[in-house]
Amino acid sequence: MEYADVEIQNTSFEEWTLEVGQFDAVLAASSFHWISPEIGYAKAASALKDNRYLILLWNKELQPRYEVYQTLSEIYQAYAPSVARYEDDETQQEILKQLGGMIIDSRQFKDLKFGQVKSEVIYSSDEYLTLLNTYSPYLKLEPQKKELLFAGLKQRIDNDFGGQLKLSYISAFHIAQKN
Repeated sequence: MEYADVEIQNTSFEEWTLEVGQFDAVLAASSFHWISPEIGYAKAASALKDNRYLILLWNKELQPRYEVYQTLSEIYQAYAPSVARYEDDETQQEILKQLGGMIIDSRQFKDLKFGQVKSEVIYSSDEYLTLLNTYSPYLKLEPQKKELLFAGLKQRIDNDFGGQLKLSYISAFHIAQKN
């Protein structure tokens, strides 16, 4: 299907040639935190028409129950302690609050709206390892360390948790209007 009014530009937001005041919305999904706040918020505001919207969507990392994490932590400590990290609900809420604060602190936007949904999913050990392999800290691991870590995690999940993990995560949005 063709879209006559759609143009795809393969570039980073920072390198994109700004089209001042041309857009009704700037939308980013789980990515805006990678852009320097000094560049991102000003550039997004400049791209927007007056009183239009910045829409930021977030998915926090999937987390098992803390007791499950503690069991898996033994494997992390043995093979890759640098990626051992647990964010409880309180921590994730604080991170989302800080992300919203950055929007207002930029002084480019007003009337911040926030919403969230907490979800649970069940992953097999293989699905869980596939998920972990998409997260930056795991992508940066030395191949041998990652192989040992993943083998240890798979064995522990299969043996101690019946091959499945129940994971929870928060999906959230921030919507703010251009000043």
